[in-house]
Amino acid sequence: MTLDFDDVGAKQVGVTTAALSARVIGSDRDDIEVRRSFEFTDGDEPDERIDTNGSGLTISASCPDRFAVGRPTCVALYEIAVPYGTAVQGNSHFGDLTVNDTRAPVDLNSRYGDVTLVTGPGDYAVDAFSATGTSTIEVPQDPAGIPVRLRSGDGAVSATTDPR
Repeated sequence: MTLDFDDVGAKQVGVTTAALSARVIGSDRDDIEVRRSFEFTDGDEPDERIDTNGSGLTISASCPDRFAVGRPTCVALYEIAVPYGTAVQGNSHFGDLTVNDTRAPVDLNSRYGDVTLVTGPGDYAVDAFSATGTSTIEVPQDPAGIPVRLRSGDGAVSATTDPR
């Protein structure tokens, strides 16, 4: 599954909220369920493309690229339930990316948002980095484990184990 969020948003004077965020949750299921909510003002509705081809699910979303004055908003929140074993790749500029227990490789990158992995059972080969935010890695590590790459330029990065 691929998430590609271009949430740079409009070039605005004043306070701006532009973020496309996702939470991916692994579970014992056969299908993928996508729930989403949008919040937008001044015609700043996110543009969304969902592609379900033979190789999986790709969600691409972007905020409008225009000049505005005031407090425009372009926000999309996704909650995606996937079968265990679904690999997840996600990119965002300002939004937070969270993956809960997919039991598969994870590659997340957000320039300014938080990047979070909550693991299930197993060992993980975690490569995590935040340029200016905090990093918390509290998972069983094994170089031969499930590959995980977490990156944030200005947000927090964390990999923790679900206490269940």
